[in-house]
Amino acid sequence: GWVLFLSDWPGGMRPTYKAKDYDARLTRMAKTADIAIAALERFHHDYSAYPADTAALGPYLSSTPPTPNAPEIAGWYYTRKSDGLGYTLARKLGWDPCLLYEFDGGQAHWVFSPGDGGPDKTILLKP
Repeated sequence: GWVLFLSDWPGGMRPTYKAKDYDARLTRMAKTADIAIAALERFHHDYSAYPADTAALGPYLSSTPPTPNAPEIAGWYYTRKSDGLGYTLARKLGWDPCLLYEFDGGQAHWVFSPGDGGPDKTILLKP
């Protein structure tokens, strides 16, 4: 007989995924946030705050502008911090887990959230 090893569920990455610093798989996913991060930083440079919603980022994106009132930028869900000085980008990795990029206005960090009630894990990535 043989054994088939599946790293993912049919719905994507498992909540039990062992995220670690410089994880190659998560680094590849994090790299896809570059478009969103660059657009947000250009907007902030012009207005000294982050946009309330993604519709304001149209002129800052070289690809298709975001749909008005849609919280997504290049596949990442955007949420502005209440003070306008920071934001969070989130991307689903499966039914439960997601990868987060959190920027508080001074520092940024990546977080793997299993989404199953388990603790989030801050990780180092260099996309």
